[in-house]
Amino acid sequence: MLVPNAGIWDYHRSLTRLTGEELAEAFDEVFAVNVKGYLLAVEAAWRELVATRGSIIMTLSNSSFHTNGGGPVYTASKHACLGLVREFAYELAPKVRVNGVACGGMRTQLRGPESLGLGERRIEVSFARAEAAGERPHVPLYEASVEPEDFTGAYVLLASRRNSGNITGAVVPVDGGIAVRGFRTAAGGADL
Repeated sequence: MLVPNAGIWDYHRSLTRLTGEELAEAFDEVFAVNVKGYLLAVEAAWRELVATRGSIIMTLSNSSFHTNGGGPVYTASKHACLGLVREFAYELAPKVRVNGVACGGMRTQLRGPESLGLGERRIEVSFARAEAAGERPHVPLYEASVEPEDFTGAYVLLASRRNSGNITGAVVPVDGGIAVRGFRTAAGGADL
């Protein structure tokens, strides 16, 4: 089994807050980790996975499907990873199952790109600040956990040949119901 899971997040750096040079550097760094890293991991493992009829479970994000889970660089990288799940599911069938888990935000040491000066910033600090301010996650399941161990069930399900032997090319959302969330604002650029 292979579980590509490395990632960096752009902390919602929008296009309008970046220069062309910053955007290019952030793109190269984020895509190198979030996309190229997954490509290289699968390339290194596919032969053994074919021989053992193994599976791949890629860690995606709610940003693989929805906007504003990050800035354009992060969102594009996670959309690319969704494409990798689907492409690898096709290319490696019938011997290897390839699926994904689209996580919502969780309390980890996920960091930002060095190129944007965010290499030491950690998402767990952002969660701590929000909790101290009494904020709830902006998801329909208000009490949805942000603890990493509470996201593992989907991985266990997809790893099980007995329980998911007929599943490939699928992504399980574990994000507190973001897809059914109401609209917070009508447009992201209303203040431009």
